[in-house]
Amino acid sequence: MTFVMPKQEEIKPGFNSVFLVRYILENCKTVKEGINALQKLPIASSCNILLADKQKEMIVAECTPDTINLRKPDKNKNLEDFIVTVNHFTSKKMQKYDRSHQDIYSSKARYETAYKALYNMDSENEIEYIKNILRGKFGFMCQYRNLNFETIWSTIFDISESKMFLAKGNPEQTYYEEEKVFSEQKD
Repeated sequence: MTFVMPKQEEIKPGFNSVFLVRYILENCKTVKEGINALQKLPIASSCNILLADKQKEMIVAECTPDTINLRKPDKNKNLEDFIVTVNHFTSKKMQKYDRSHQDIYSSKARYETAYKALYNMDSENEIEYIKNILRGKFGFMCQYRNLNFETIWSTIFDISESKMFLAKGNPEQTYYEEEKVFSEQKD
C-alpha cells in the first residue's frame, strides 16, 4: 500500500489504506476477492493497494473514495509479469485526483528506478535483485540525503514460497532478514 496525496475534496469517511490492507489480508485469499472487497468498502482517501496471490495474479488498485482504477502488470524483456507502485497514481486516468503531481518524496524517480530495473531484470536470484533495487543499486530509491525524511522499513514478499524479508530501517543501510511469521501461515 502507498498513500497518495489527495485533493482536499477527495477525503471522506471510510477506511484508510492501512485498514484496507488489514481487511483484505484477513478476509481475502485471491486478487479477485481483494478487488471485490475494495469495491464494496468505503475508502477514506487516495491510495494504491498492490494485490498479489499464489496464482501469480497481481494488480494495483488506484483508489479514491469515489473511483477505483485497476492497473494491470507489465511484462519485462523476459516476458515475465511485474508491477510497480509508489506514492502517486501512475495511470493517466487517475492523475487528476493526485495533488502531488507525481513528486511526493521523489516518487516519480523511485517509480522510474523500480520500473526500469524490473523491466530489465535478468537475475536468477530474484529476491537478491529486488533487495538491490530497494538499496538503490539501480538508481534513486530510499537515499533521502537532504530531506527531513527517512525510510523506516522495507519488505519483500515471496508469495509463491510464503516468505517475507524485512529491513528494519533504510534498506541501503540495513540487512533484510527473513521473518518467520509469514512462512508459518501457508494459506
